Amino acid sequence: MNKVKAQNWLWLSMAAYTLIFSYFSIMRHLSSKFGDPDLSIFGQAFYTAWKWGMPFFNTFEANSHFAQHNSPIFYLWLPIYALHPGIPILLVLQSAALALGALPVFWLVKDHLGEKSALYFALLYLLYHPLQGINYDQFNELSFAVAPAMFALYYFLKRKYAPFWIFWVLALICKEDSGFVGAFWGLYCLGLGVWNKSERRQLWINGLFLLLISVAWAYSSIYIVIPHFKVGHCYGYLAERYGNLGNTLPEVILTIISRPVYIIRILLEKERLFYFLEMFLPLGFISFYSPGLLFMTIPTFAINMLSNYGMHNTGGRYSAFIIPFIFGSAILAIEKIVNQKHTQEAQQKSSRRLLILLFTLTILCTLLINCTPLRIGFKVPRITSHQKLILNLVKTLPPEASISTQADILQHVCNRIHAYSGYYPASDFILVDETSKWYGMHAEWDKKLGGILASGHYIKIYDQDGIKLYRIKYYRL
Repeated sequence: MNKVKAQNWLWLSMAAYTLIFSYFSIMRHLSSKFGDPDLSIFGQAFYTAWKWGMPFFNTFEANSHFAQHNSPIFYLWLPIYALHPGIPILLVLQSAALALGALPVFWLVKDHLGEKSALYFALLYLLYHPLQGINYDQFNELSFAVAPAMFALYYFLKRKYAPFWIFWVLALICKEDSGFVGAFWGLYCLGLGVWNKSERRQLWINGLFLLLISVAWAYSSIYIVIPHFKVGHCYGYLAERYGNLGNTLPEVILTIISRPVYIIRILLEKERLFYFLEMFLPLGFISFYSPGLLFMTIPTFAINMLSNYGMHNTGGRYSAFIIPFIFGSAILAIEKIVNQKHTQEAQQKSSRRLLILLFTLTILCTLLINCTPLRIGFKVPRITSHQKLILNLVKTLPPEASISTQADILQHVCNRIHAYSGYYPASDFILVDETSKWYGMHAEWDKKLGGILASGHYIKIYDQDGIKLYRIKYYRL
């Protein structure tokens, strides 16, 4: 396989991944298969930033999204969003961003194992079920961290520090969590410099800057940026997700250090242990044969596995900062194993056997583990006749009107400032679906709608198949 052909197959595979997962994600959105509010949050946040210059404001969080997470990477995507404002372009952008990570994987393997192996390993990346789990987890900021972190790792291993910094900064500004990963990467560089005398100066300089910048990013995000948008309130996720360890970051860190037996007991719980094993199983645990780069996965594994929020699963976004280092370690491990063979023929044979093994494991995990639309038994979400009624009804609502609705419908009306999950006083329209589980969740329309209508301010203008639309009496058509 010559270079041109291998590169063409790579681009074709990345394009196919983007198209397939864009389709699955958009169908999930249009069908309202899951009513979780993330799509509505980001759909409205991008709209208000693009249309009104607001700092990614959305009504579900009742604030800028920066009050929850520090993700300035979104400003880089606004020009693309502006080409066709709406949730579908965000889902396509997310799929393309994740597919792009196959490129540095290809480059890294080509440098270490040759072009043929490079293409196969890039395909392993695209078939890796935790990556697909991130993609199918609605829309999220961590989707945009995987490829930059993978590029950064590639250039770090090549000791090309200028492009390394460009890509690591792109990964850093995806979310505040990246600061912890960068801090461990800085420590890794400092430790590597102790053993590598020829590169000591460069490793120590870059490692020190990496440590300081990453710590500064995490600190400023948690204690300055987020409290600024929350009007003085601190980072809320610590108490919510790590209440068993502490309510502040120092308390959580102190508990981890001072109560090792308690921490080990948590980590060995079945579902947390399975999550850890699932991350490595598709690549046959081969990463542990060259485990140095896995040092950078420690903070993310700790964040996920110690959480009481269900973050320890391969079907969610939270593994984004683990994937690049698992693949980097696996590539170096295969090179290490292959190089132990004394003849070129034996090396090629060993490499081929390993790749066949990894392909088999990766495909089996993708087909059997319940977190990707490529699994056995998955059914593409359908736009039912009931859902078509909702989508068609939404199109009739004036773009400037204010709408109170429920979480699963909110994603279809969020291209406006005044769209709410739950009742907002004097909303122009109320749109509910009594057949949906979200009718009684979060907004609790089953308990509140009767009282709202009793005021006499609303008239019913649509009622079919459990879908009801009310308009405020004095609204001007």
